Amino acid sequence: MSVHGGVSSWHPRCCRPCGFEHIYRALLDHTQSCEQCADDLTLCPAGTALRMAMRRVR
Repeated sequence: MSVHGGVSSWHPRCCRPCGFEHIYRALLDHTQSCEQCADDLTLCPAGTALRMAMRRVR
């Protein structure tokens, strides 16, 4: 992200229960509409990233 001519990073944070709830909902929404996740969960990069994020906030 560019701010006032410089580069900065954005690292959003939240409490663990809220993070888990948001990631869990996103994972449910994703897996219901992703054909790759229906076939093999391990081959979908988005599904894998969501599952890894969920493990980190547990």
